[in-house]
Parts: sequence; C-alpha cells; structure tokens
Amino acid sequence: MSLDGAMPVTAERKRAPSGPSTFSDATKLSLDAQLSLAIQVLGSSFYHSARRDFIERWHKGLMFMIVGISAAALGGTFGGWWQGRLLFAVPVLAGMAILVFDLPGRAKRHEVLVRRYTDLLADIENGPSSTPTVKRWRRRFFDISAGEPPVFNALVATSYNAACQTTMLSGARVKVPWHHRALKNVCRFDSREYERMFDPAHRPEVLIDAVLDTLSDGESDAKRRNGGA
Repeated sequence: MSLDGAMPVTAERKRAPSGPSTFSDATKLSLDAQLSLAIQVLGSSFYHSARRDFIERWHKGLMFMIVGISAAALGGTFGGWWQGRLLFAVPVLAGMAILVFDLPGRAKRHEVLVRRYTDLLADIENGPSSTPTVKRWRRRFFDISAGEPPVFNALVATSYNAACQTTMLSGARVKVPWHHRALKNVCRFDSREYERMFDPAHRPEVLIDAVLDTLSDGESDAKRRNGGA
C-alpha cells in the first residue's frame, strides 16, 4: 500500500464559530482504525508473497535436481552400475519431498491468500473511512485469516516491518534479530515476542494528522476556487 498522497477518507467536520474547520474525534478514530487495518492487510500480503516465493524456489530447485541428476544417473549406469544406482536415489528422494510436502499446492494456497488480501487492501484504500465500513473490512480480514496455515512468527514480524516502511511508519516497526531473519522461512519461533521500536516522528498519529491537514487544505483550496469563479 502506498500513501504518497492522502488515504481516501470521508471526514466529519466541526466548524468553530470564528476559526477553520476541524475534524471530530470519531473521524480520527475511524481513520486510525482504517490505517491500522491497512497495515495488517498489507503485512499479511507481504507474508504470503514471501512464503509463496520461498516454496516455489524449493520446488524449482527440486525439479531441477530430479531432471539433472536423473540424466547424470542414466549416463552413469553405462559406466558403473553402482554409481548409477546411487545417483538414481537422489531424484527419487526429491520427488518424494515434492509429493509429501505438496509444494505446488502450498504455493497455490499462498497465492490465493495474496490475491484475497490484495482485493481487501484495494477496497480499504478506495473506500470511505467510517466505523461501520471499517468493521466490515475487519470481518473480511478475520475471515481470510481463519483459512491461513500455521504462520512463521519471524516472517510475520519482518512482513509487518515492510508494511510499516511502505506506509512511512518506520517508527512502529519491531526489532527482529538477524538469525531470526535468516531462518524466518524455516523456524516458526512461536514463543518469541519482538520488541517494538519507537520514533516520535513516525508515530501513526503523526501520519493521521498529516492526512487531516491535507484534507483541510484541499477543502480550503476548493472553496477559494469556487469563490473566485
């Protein structure tokens, strides 16, 4: 998700007797909920994209091993029966790994989840920010999450960090040790809780205030143009 401009929101305004228009607390809470959900959905999309790519790389590597070593084993059979027999064991084991772990099926499941999260993210970016709408989006998010396989905790954390970086909220990231990042697709690290970073300049509230200021400025510019026409 990109927030180069302002996230589309429908803002509820309160006008002071002799001052500029302000936004209600309900609007700020709604925008905060929309931004929080968008980060979660974007992080989930990054997570399943990473899992899909990891599984597909293993699948392609094993298929290359099956084809390449099978050809070498066939050639080795003519030079030495025992050498060829041993080589034939490698592609057999690789084929068993593909079938037992169902690598193509697992990659396909992650691809479907990526597509569903991407569709939800598009609705969040294009839809109005209101409490009933955010609740409906959150129900969709939980429905999609219910169909996920067991997750890899370190990969979830790094995907969340990537989502925060994309949305300019680098101060909301968590600290993931280097060895967790290296093994994020292999070990689940189920019991690990990661420490949250904090940067006052990159708090969610700062971004929300910037979005509201942008909306106020846009409204003022539009009124000036209409008044001058």
